Amino acid sequence: MEHPTLAEMATAWAEGKTPGHPGVRQVRDVTVIDLGGGMSLVVTCDSLGGIGSKENDTLRVPFQVVGRFTARVALFELIATGAAPLVVVNALSVEVEPSGRQIIEGIRAELKDIGLAHVVPITGSTEENMATKETGLGIVAIGAIAADRLKIGKAQAGDEVYCIGLPKVGEEVELGDPEMLQAETLVQLARSDFVHDMVPVGSRGVAHEVNELAQSAGLTVQIESRCGVDLAQSAGPSTCAVVALASDAAERLGYAATEPVMWVGRLE
Repeated sequence: MEHPTLAEMATAWAEGKTPGHPGVRQVRDVTVIDLGGGMSLVVTCDSLGGIGSKENDTLRVPFQVVGRFTARVALFELIATGAAPLVVVNALSVEVEPSGRQIIEGIRAELKDIGLAHVVPITGSTEENMATKETGLGIVAIGAIAADRLKIGKAQAGDEVYCIGLPKVGEEVELGDPEMLQAETLVQLARSDFVHDMVPVGSRGVAHEVNELAQSAGLTVQIESRCGVDLAQSAGPSTCAVVALASDAAERLGYAATEPVMWVGRLE
């Protein structure tokens, strides 16, 4: 089925017609939009509630940390596909001053850590009509990539699966923790030619993401239950990631990652 180009879609909308839609597919937690001309947009998101410095928050942490870790999840999921971030959108259910400003400072700090502080713009909105007593927000990251370079569903039979970093959540999570997946490692692996696919781990745990990685490539996985990592533990703000690579590339992975690296299983 042929899809309209973005130009055709925009023209139809401007002329009061019902526009068709470009090719859109959902793979794992990522939305991929076909732009035509061999290019794709990649959209990821994350949300947070009840964590912050407001009186009814369940876990009390500074707003800058809230912004950093929520942005981290959306950006890590985007970068793991190989896409280049274009814009970050925040929807903040808090007032702009001081809560919103501090959350945005955290988003900027995360972009700086990735090396994109002066490259990727931030846009969004805050809640100025109602007083809020609990923190809530959502963040969307949008990026672009040549469609043939997209690292989704590219794992191959015989690939080995490794976990980079350790799954942590809640009070276990601390900025600068060397056992957490680092932005520098993620970017390096996303740009590498030996990693076939990569998935940051979230609240559903390592085993879930490994199975998602395998299924997106039409494969199955044999997971080593004694791999040394808690396969069911939530990884909170993507404190680790699973990667698929050829069996002879394990040494290169070891050179790229300073975090703990554990073999999880093999794809078939």
